[in-house]
Amino acid sequence: MLGGLEGKARAERAELIEWLLDHGVTVEEIRGSFTPMLLASRRLIGDDGSYVSAREISETTGVDLELLQRIQRAIGLARVDDPDAVVHMRADGVAAAHAQRFLEVGLDPDHLVQVVRVLAEGLSHAAEVMRYTALAAILEPGLTELDIAKRSYELVSRIAPLLGPWIEDMLFMHLRHQMETEAVNASERAAGAPLPERATWPWLSPIWSASPASVRWCHPRSWCSSPNGWPTSPETWRSRRCDSSRRSATR
Repeated sequence: MLGGLEGKARAERAELIEWLLDHGVTVEEIRGSFTPMLLASRRLIGDDGSYVSAREISETTGVDLELLQRIQRAIGLARVDDPDAVVHMRADGVAAAHAQRFLEVGLDPDHLVQVVRVLAEGLSHAAEVMRYTALAAILEPGLTELDIAKRSYELVSRIAPLLGPWIEDMLFMHLRHQMETEAVNASERAAGAPLPERATWPWLSPIWSASPASVRWCHPRSWCSSPNGWPTSPETWRSRRCDSSRRSATR
């Protein structure tokens, strides 16, 4: 764990290791990590250091193994052909297994996989921006590894409980607007029109604004008016559609 380190760097790492061990992080986890400073923070968001196989997740949750593997790929997890390979973080397995509950209420498996893929693509960009935002709040010149670990742990411990309600409220907001603007006509009701093919979903392509760290997603039924693409008032949601030329220029 201290291999290749000398002088001040070695002393800092030794100090960090002692703190991590006091916070329940194992020697094996420290030895196998490229960023040991964030190990304790990762514990706060579900990484308990345990791994499971796809088959174990399937048997524990009741999700069909083949469907589970499709969902794992849709989420963005690495493809693993061997269902018995113990390579999936337990928390990641739990996230994929949530699909079973949606199947039980009657959702189509193929449509569910598409929903998972869209959520994963959007949330991956959100997580990236959140990471940079958190690091900007933590990092200062001259901090030791232990200083960074402590600051990260304190910040994540305060933010993590807020993320679920925040994301849920934002998702429900978008669902409300969809229900407000979505019109299902008589022919669609009669045909029971299925979800369109993924290739025809224009909102799957991210739109990058002038700032590389800022990501906007434009839904075909959304309306935008402000320079950064966000609606400025409820009226603008109804009065202006996204400018297609601006979308192409900022792609």
